[in-house]
Amino acid sequence: MEEMRHTGAEFHNGAILGVEVSTNGLQGGDAGHGGRVEVVLTNLAMMDLRDESGYQEKIVIKAGGDMEMALIASGLEWAGQELRRLAGVGRVEPEAPSS
Repeated sequence: MEEMRHTGAEFHNGAILGVEVSTNGLQGGDAGHGGRVEVVLTNLAMMDLRDESGYQEKIVIKAGGDMEMALIASGLEWAGQELRRLAGVGRVEPEAPSS
């Protein structure tokens, strides 16, 4: 099984949201083949971030399997487009990494 690869970004718009994505890539099948994906949303400043149990500093989405990776990526892209359309909010680009 391949090592996990990680990337992350910060989004600033009054509040600050950290987003991290990790995966070991396609592994040739379902979760039993070892493919993994993890998406982490983190309150870095002033985010009202919640799940069913209430306020959270961090929300983690985990899935296993090649198709699950594709579905998570596609579902999150769709959710972002629909949220911008329904709420009338613009796109917030990630902050440039500090040097």
